[in-house]
Parts: sequence; C-alpha cells; structure tokens
Amino acid sequence: MQIYFISTNDSSRSKMAEGFAKVILPTSWIIKSAGVSADKISPYAIQVMSEVGIDIAEEPSQSIDDTILTNSDVVVSLSRDAKSKTLALPTSVQAVHWPLNDPAMATGSENKKSLHFVKYVTKLNST
Repeated sequence: MQIYFISTNDSSRSKMAEGFAKVILPTSWIIKSAGVSADKISPYAIQVMSEVGIDIAEEPSQSIDDTILTNSDVVVSLSRDAKSKTLALPTSVQAVHWPLNDPAMATGSENKKSLHFVKYVTKLNST
C-alpha cells in the first residue's frame, strides 16, 4: 500500500502527516508527502514533531510527482490547492480531502506561532 499526503508547500501539514503515518501505519506501507510546490520545512514543524518523538528534520520538501500521485493507493489532500490535483486521479486511487488550516500561516509572536503548531500536532495525533 502507498499513501501520499499532499499540501500547498510540503513544509508543514504534509510533512507532519507523513511523520505520524510512518509511526502509525505498518512498515510495509510506502508513505510519502509533497506539495504543489516545494518549500523548506518549517522549523516549528520540526520542533513540535521532535517533541513527540518524530524526526522530520532530514525529510526533503518535494513537489508533487505525477507518477507517485497516480500510482498511490490513497492520496490525502490537505489544502484546496492540493485537492485540485486529485480531480483527475484514476478510479483505482482513493482520494481523501482532509482540509487542515496551515499552521505555517500563523502570525504573531514566536510563542504564538509555536502554539499553532502544537495544536496542529495535537489534532493529527488524536485522529
């Protein structure tokens, strides 16, 4: 089985979902993430995932690979941009839209930004 988490930039949501999936799903699964475009992984995402024992620091941010997209068993879109990439998937691919707010869009103090990521991790960890 292969699951592909896709978001706008592959800097927070999809990387964090990939990290949790690698812990939760069987090791036989192929688990990947990507973005409509690639960006550097958010240091807040790295920090809060590390606090729950998941290291995503060395995971490269990647743009969506059409071959991986169409050959996955499940594609989980985490943003509107990403969902648009799932509209023409083959019927063999289960497309799931899980619209999550992007914690990287948080504004305010460093503490406030970090708290948005903590809330996000809590949400991912509880599902």
